[in-house]
Amino acid sequence: MNILSGLFEAVGLYSTSGGLGEHLRGLDVNCQTFSRQSAYSIVFLFMILVNAVIMLNYYYGLLNRHPFNKLGWWLINVFTGAFIIYLIAYLEPHRDLVNNNYCQELNFHNGDCVRFGLTAAIYSVIWSVLLSLFIKWKSIVNKKIPF
Repeated sequence: MNILSGLFEAVGLYSTSGGLGEHLRGLDVNCQTFSRQSAYSIVFLFMILVNAVIMLNYYYGLLNRHPFNKLGWWLINVFTGAFIIYLIAYLEPHRDLVNNNYCQELNFHNGDCVRFGLTAAIYSVIWSVLLSLFIKWKSIVNKKIPF
């Protein structure tokens, strides 16, 4: 879990110490222990799975045919995955913020939730590009996309 939190926090878009980062690590409502499920692991798992399904569909599924063998279609798939991950990453802490289901000693706001979503979307795009490089070679039609 420390690796995942370090990975997301390395981008530096949202408050980490005493803010959203503590909440995402799983700090309980009583501000005593980190006994809640880490949102970092949830978002990371969804990022891996959602983008894998989208890229596998693009290279081996319904989109592995003409006219989808263009860079534009690949970008649509990559950014669709990034948008889904953004929503998951944004809504996870935002729901707790709206419902006051977090340690009240923490100082974070909706902007931090938005920026955490953007951080997750950035990693989603990176994961999609890396995944594409590894799985595209056996695709019948789309093996030359993105390059």
